[in-house]
Amino acid sequence: MANVNKPLTKTTQCQLQNNACFFSNETLELSVEFTNTPVIEEELTIDFTYSSGFIIKSAWIQGNNMYMGKTPVIMQSSTHLDNTSGITFLGSCSEPKMQWQLFVELQNENTEQTIVYSVLFITEPE
Repeated sequence: MANVNKPLTKTTQCQLQNNACFFSNETLELSVEFTNTPVIEEELTIDFTYSSGFIIKSAWIQGNNMYMGKTPVIMQSSTHLDNTSGITFLGSCSEPKMQWQLFVELQNENTEQTIVYSVLFITEPE
């Protein structure tokens, strides 16, 4: 299991819009798409599509306005080398409008350099 307690470096952020975020730089393209609008106490599936030559080392979610620890995103096996899905669960909280942050750590298979991307999103009562 990956160590999700190490300090973050080279983080790039995106605000979730239409259940998706897209990142791009000179070596990597990353798409993060939530299959449904995030809701607390419901299973959440997240699809990741990324450039070949990279692997997802780990992914986790943290609460921003109320720290609730780190919730891992459990990666599902995939027959494709450049995409995978992850499943997680958002815990219940006392804040009516909860701010969350998804972290995705990718590693370049050639250089072993890692970079962490983060996706900001909210949940609120229906």
